[in-house]
Amino acid sequence: MNYQMIQFRFKDIEQDFPTEESCLEWLKNKLYPKGIRCPVCNKVTRHHKVSKRHSYACDNCGNHVNPVAATFLRNSRIPLKMWFKVIQRMSAAKNNVSAETIQREYGLTYWKANRMVSKIEHYFSENNPIYNYGRKPNETNTGGILLDASEIGARKQQINADVSPKKDEGNRGRSLSKRDRTARLLYLQILLWHHSQGIDVKEIARSCNASVRTIYRDLVALESELKVPIWQEGSKRGLVDGHFLPPVAFRQEEAINIFIASRLMQNYSYLYNPNVISTFMKLSSILPAELREETRKTIENIEKQTRDERKVNNLNKVTNAWISKHMVKIRYQTPWDDELKERIIEPYFLEPMLLSHSIYIIAYCHLKRSIYGFKLDYIDGDVEILPDTYVIPSDFHTTDYITSPWDTFDNDRSIELVTIKLHFISGYNKKLFDTIWHPSQTVERLSDGSVVMTLKAHISNHFIAWYIGLTGRVEVLEPEILRNKVLEKAKLLIAIHRENAPLMD
Repeated sequence: MNYQMIQFRFKDIEQDFPTEESCLEWLKNKLYPKGIRCPVCNKVTRHHKVSKRHSYACDNCGNHVNPVAATFLRNSRIPLKMWFKVIQRMSAAKNNVSAETIQREYGLTYWKANRMVSKIEHYFSENNPIYNYGRKPNETNTGGILLDASEIGARKQQINADVSPKKDEGNRGRSLSKRDRTARLLYLQILLWHHSQGIDVKEIARSCNASVRTIYRDLVALESELKVPIWQEGSKRGLVDGHFLPPVAFRQEEAINIFIASRLMQNYSYLYNPNVISTFMKLSSILPAELREETRKTIENIEKQTRDERKVNNLNKVTNAWISKHMVKIRYQTPWDDELKERIIEPYFLEPMLLSHSIYIIAYCHLKRSIYGFKLDYIDGDVEILPDTYVIPSDFHTTDYITSPWDTFDNDRSIELVTIKLHFISGYNKKLFDTIWHPSQTVERLSDGSVVMTLKAHISNHFIAWYIGLTGRVEVLEPEILRNKVLEKAKLLIAIHRENAPLMD
C-alpha cells in the first residue's frame, strides 16, 4: 500500500483543525481518497456527514461508515483534536513524553493521559512501517509530525521486512521493562500510602515480586524523579503525612472487579442506598467504555430498589459510630425474640451477608455482656449515637465470628466452630467440589466413588438450608448435633407438606 504522508506543525493543528468535524473530515479523506465504498451497495457512493456522530451515511441506502472505527481511536471518547495534539507533541519531543507531562500540559486526568500515551507509543513504535511518530529511520526530528490516516491505528498494517526478529524482540523487551518499572513505582506509592506506620523494605520487595536492591533503587527514583516525600526509620519506609496519591488508573483485569462489586452490591441487599449509587458512579468514570456501560446499567437497577430512608440513616449512623468509636443505643428484636429490648452496643465490625441480604454489626453488647451480631434490618426505630467511647480489644479478630456466608448470628447458631463431615454418596455432580464453599474445606474421594467433605464451621440455619438444598444422597457423618437438627427440620417439612397434601401416603 502506498501511504500518503502529510506534515503538520503544532500551529497548523490549531489553524487547520479548529473543530472536531474538521479532524474527522481529514481522517475520512486520508482513509478513503477515492471516496467511501459502501459495503451494502458494494460500490463507491456519495456519503454525507451524520449530525452529532463520527460517521457518514450513504446517500443511496443510508448505511453508516465511521472512519474512527478503522483506527486505534475507536471506542475512545477523547476528542479527535486532542488526539492530534498529543500525537504531535510526542513526535516533536526528543525524549519520551510521560503521561504526567501530557496531563499537566493539556489539563487531562491522569487516567486519560496515561491511556493516550500508551496507545500512541504502541501504534507508533519504531517497528511500525509508517515509522516512529511519522519519522523515517535515521531522520532527525524537526518538530513536525508526519501523520498518515492508516497509521493512526488503522487495522491495515504491514510488516517491515527490514526489521529483524532479534531487533524487534529487543525493542519490545525494553518497552515492557519500562512499563513494568512505571507500574511498580505507582504500586510502590500505593503500598507506602496504605502502610501509614511504615513497611519494611523486604516486605515491599515481596509484595512487588522484586529484589531488595531493585526496591532501594525504586525508592530513590520516587524521591528524586517523582518528588515523592519518603521517611525512613531503619529498614522501614513510609510516605510523609499530607502527601496525596496521583489519580489511579485501572488495568482491565483490575477494572472488572469494580463491575463485579457493583453486581454484588445490587444483589446482596434490595434496599436503595444513594451512597452506593454515588460510589459506583465515581468509580465507573475511570472504567473502560464497555465496563462503564455495564456498570451504568447495574446502577440503574439499584435505583429501582425499595427505598427506606430510616434504614439508610441507621447504617450511616452505625458507620460513623464505628469509625469514631462511639457507643450506640438501639432497640432490637429478632423474629425469635418475644419482646423488643433496648441495647447499648460497641460496633467492632460491619459485615455484609449475601444470604441474609443485610449488614451485620459485630459488636459488644452490654446487655448480653458478650460479642454478638446484630442484623441491621432487625433494629427498630432510629439508632442513637452516645457520647461514650470505647476501644476495640486487640485480640478481636473478625474471622473468629465470620468465616463464610453461612455464619449468621441467629439463636440456633453454635458458639464455637465445629468439625463437620458430609458423605456425598451418589446423585451429585463432581463439579460441585470445584466450588470452595468454605476456606477450611477439604475433599476426600473414596474407593467406591463417593466423597467425604470436611470443614470447620458454625452450625446455623443458613448452613442447614444449604445442606437440605444439596441434590443427591448426602449424609451427615458428624457432629451428632447437626444430624439431629437436620432430622428435626426434615420431620417438620414432612409434617407441613403432609397436612397440605392429604392424598399422600
